[in-house]
Formats: sequence, C-alpha cells, structure tokens
Amino acid sequence: MIEENLPESMYICTNCIGEKFLKNEINKLNLIEKCSYCGTTDKPTTSLDELAEELHIVLSQQFNLTPEEPTGYEAYLHKDGLWERAGDLIEDVIQDVLDVDTSIGIDIREYLSDEYDSRGEDSLMALQPYSSEAQYQVKPIDSVEFTEEWRAFKSSIHSEARFFNNNAATSLKWLFNGISELNSASGEPVVRVYSKDGEFFRSRVALTDKNLVGILENLPGSLGPPPSGRVSAGRMNADGISVFYGGLDKSTCIAEVRAPVGSTVITGCFKPIRDVRVLDLSLLQKCRIEEGSYFDKLHIEKLSRISFLEALISELSAPILPGREADYVPTQVLAEYLASAHENLDGLVFNSSQVDKSDDKPNSGKNIVLFQRASGVAKSDRPKGATSKVRFGSGHPEEDLEKIRIVEKIRNSKTSNPFSGLPSMGRASNNEFAIPREPTLRLDLESVEVDDIAGINYREKKRPLTRHKEYENQKPKEY
Repeated sequence: MIEENLPESMYICTNCIGEKFLKNEINKLNLIEKCSYCGTTDKPTTSLDELAEELHIVLSQQFNLTPEEPTGYEAYLHKDGLWERAGDLIEDVIQDVLDVDTSIGIDIREYLSDEYDSRGEDSLMALQPYSSEAQYQVKPIDSVEFTEEWRAFKSSIHSEARFFNNNAATSLKWLFNGISELNSASGEPVVRVYSKDGEFFRSRVALTDKNLVGILENLPGSLGPPPSGRVSAGRMNADGISVFYGGLDKSTCIAEVRAPVGSTVITGCFKPIRDVRVLDLSLLQKCRIEEGSYFDKLHIEKLSRISFLEALISELSAPILPGREADYVPTQVLAEYLASAHENLDGLVFNSSQVDKSDDKPNSGKNIVLFQRASGVAKSDRPKGATSKVRFGSGHPEEDLEKIRIVEKIRNSKTSNPFSGLPSMGRASNNEFAIPREPTLRLDLESVEVDDIAGINYREKKRPLTRHKEYENQKPKEY
C-alpha cells in the first residue's frame, strides 16, 4: 500500500485495470513499466497519479458527495429511523468505476486525499471529499448544455430572422446530430418504416349537412391535406405549406380536430403506396442508454443528449392555447430542418396533446405528420366522368340517426362529354407555384366513417388552491 506521499514511480498495468475504455486508452500510449501491483513488465501501464487525477475529474463531474447528516424533511425521517445516508463509500466507488482490486482503490483514495482534502482545523469543519467515510452517488444526467442551446435556438427564431438563420441552423444540427440512429429501450429504432399495411387516420369536421355532403361527394381529395397556399400554419407547418396531419388511430384523430358537440366528423384510413419512413419522436422519451464509460466524453455527451430529448418531446407535444400560435414557430422550423436535412425521412410521429397514450393500444395518443413531399394522395380509381351523390334516408324505426348512402353515378360511354379529353379550363390552384406531389397515400374508401359528436369527456388535474389573510407586521394565516 502507498504511504501518505506516493512516489511518482507507482505504475498500474492494464492487467490490473478492468475498465475497458481506460484499458484501450492506456494501450494506445503503450508506456511499458513494471506494474507496482502484479509485477508484470510487458504490459502497457499508467502512473497511479495520472489515473487518480482522471478519476478525480469523473467524480467531480458525475458524482455527488452525499451529506453525513439529514436536513429539512429528512431530519424528521431520521428521528423515526427512516433516513439512511445515500451513496456508497468512496473506496467502493473507486473500485467499481475503475474495476480494480481493493489495494489499488485504497491507494488511489489516499493519493486523492493527500492532494485535495483539507488538513488541520479546516478538516474538522466539513466532511472531506476523500476521507475514508466519504460516500458518493451518481448525479442525474446533466442536459443543461443542450437545454441552453434549445433556448438560444427558440430565442433566435422569435427575435431574429426565421429564414436563412445560420444560428438556428447550427443549433439544430448540433442538437439533433445522429438522432435517427438511436434506439428505444426495447431496441426499436426511432425511425419507423410503414409499408403498405400501415394505417394513418385523418378526420374533418362538418358543421352542416351541406359541409358533410361536400366532403363525402369529393373523396378522396376532400379528406386529404388541403392544397398548398390554402392552409394555415400548424404545429409542424408554416403558413401556406401543406402537409398531412393524421393519427395512428381513429380516436386520437377525432380528438385532435376538436369537433364541437352537435357537429359531424368524417374519418378515413389512408394506406401508404410506398414505404414511409418517419421519426417517432415519442420513442425518444425512452431511448436505450447503452453501457459506456464514465471516462468517455462522447458517451457522456450521448447520455446528456438523450436526457435533453426526453424533456424536449414533452414540450413539442404540449397543447398550444388560442392566441399563442407564435409558439408553433420553433416546431415549424424543427420540422422544416428535419425534412431538408434528412432526405430519407418522410415525416414525424409525436404524442397527442389531446389524448393520453394507452399501454394496451400502442398506437393510441400518437399523431403523424408527413412532410409536403410525402403528403400526396392518389386520386380515385373510379371510371372517368363518374360522380358521387349523397342521399339521406331514414333508418330503423328505433334508430334516431339518418342513414347516409353514397351513390356513384357512372356516365354511359355513349353519352360521354365530347370535350372530356381536352385540357381543363377550370379554376387554377390558388398557388400558381405549387409543385404537384407524387402520391404517397391512398384512401381506403371502405374505411370512411361518419360520427355525430354527442358529447365530450375531459380529464381534469386539480391544482392546489388555498386562501390566506395577511395582516400588517404579521405572518400570513391560512384558513
């Protein structure tokens, strides 16, 4: 064992250190000295003081020295014998972090105590970080650097130029670097691929029978995303940029359109024509944290990034109140960035702000947005010249709802329009610069359903409310 003043000639070889990252770093340096513990002379080594200093940095940045005595509410628990000091003894922590034998752990602690612990009267004032009684526990993952970068990005977007904003672009690139390569805790990639059996639901609200007829007679286009130039800004799109908003299940989709009681909701299921790749933001809240080293800065940065993303996704899914539409701007820019920087991504899946997720139904409470390039809907395959007509009829006597029948009127070829083959002279799109979208989705006409909204259920979270009287020169009284 090393005495109080450790000689600089103390060395530890890679045979005596089990921590893989450190072993690799020591092997790269290839310093060959006689190991002071096992005596080997043919293995790469590091000096004990250098190893101890590296450990000191790790303990300072990633561990907390726990207090000897309870404070605050914990003091009351201590009186009842319900408090126990958190953490592990410093020598046990050293051995676990470095994966070394007890003798090495003791020597390293004594070296660090000589270097960093106070002496004399000062040592009696407070627990010293490397005394034999010191105990440590791992700090929560620190994502402050990422959080501050996200705040700087939002500030830049709101107060500076939104377009051609180099600061914002740099922030997003740094924040979301390598995001598509992450996996969830269950090993599921955060980039999900929906093939032809995928299902995306989309709803529209009809406030009158005339609205209802107009939607049903003009399927599938009436249920798809609106034309470019005729769409208002949303959570993931700027004003005039048409994207496909939908839900992964019908209930979520109906809740998201916020239909008033007495209105009617028309919902249809869209299926991908080709593989659709989407980044599932909801999976970022439970990313798998791979094993790594406390000494690997890249691994620590990855843990910080994941911690930041978990908090960020809650913010991205938070409801936006009327009059606060400007709060959409950061998520709009984020979506634009991901659409342009990751050309193999077609869209995003994110948690609904209107519906709670159900563990029994994996698709519940999830929304999907497909970027403009992937939001095209295939036209109907009905015969050319055919039209649809909606007819209402009475149902069963015990039922109070009218039946709805969609009748396709197919024009006889003998009486077809002689001008049907000529170019259309109808009204052009409101956006003369709109680029036609290659169809990515097809509406399953048999899936279309009509629901009258008869009531709405709310889930409340009660907030604490107390009343106080304040008297001058007296403490407030609660009653």
